[in-house]
Amino acid sequence: MIHESNPTENISLISHSHIIPEIGTHKKHMHYTNELLLFIRGDASYMIDGNQFFLRPYDLLIIPKGIYHCVSINSRDVYENYVINFYDSILPDDILNKVFSPPCVFNIKNDNTFLNLFESLDRVEKTYTEQEQRISFECILKEMLIYSCYYERISTPLIKTNNPYIEKALNYISQNICENLNADSIAFELKISASHLQNVFSEYMHIGLKQYIAQKRGLE
Repeated sequence: MIHESNPTENISLISHSHIIPEIGTHKKHMHYTNELLLFIRGDASYMIDGNQFFLRPYDLLIIPKGIYHCVSINSRDVYENYVINFYDSILPDDILNKVFSPPCVFNIKNDNTFLNLFESLDRVEKTYTEQEQRISFECILKEMLIYSCYYERISTPLIKTNNPYIEKALNYISQNICENLNADSIAFELKISASHLQNVFSEYMHIGLKQYIAQKRGLE
């Protein structure tokens, strides 16, 4: 299994892992890099900016940088996935825009091209030198991302869609991240009470509003 293989100029992390997980919500975060996650097996759901998906084997998640996300483990069944974190510099902007087109969660179980590309990551890690690995990993990831632009994506069903207040709050925060944001100022714009906003935000996002703003600011 690959475990945090050698980073490259355009890739910060590649991992292929399987674990016996603890039940609960884990890895609540956002980061500077984009993320490609292939769910292989387990009993889990994934939240991406308030939208929650129950993961099926071979669901592929494409998550742009700066988007808050976390995984919820529902049982201690073995959890296996591939994760690749990569920078915008991996591809030209016009291609990346296509990569990040919705839906962001879709299934590739019956697509041998995608599956073979992921399996080749393990082969490269086991066979090649570190220098050769770095070159090969970038080539494989580029092919994955470009191929995803032409793949007929069918969205994985949502467990829970985003609350309209949350969607408005997230947009307002993104557009005004350099301003003096707090629950009162955001609630005023949404025409709801600050306490209601904070409660709804924590329920849907699995993170407090103040903490979310602080993390978002840290990425600017």
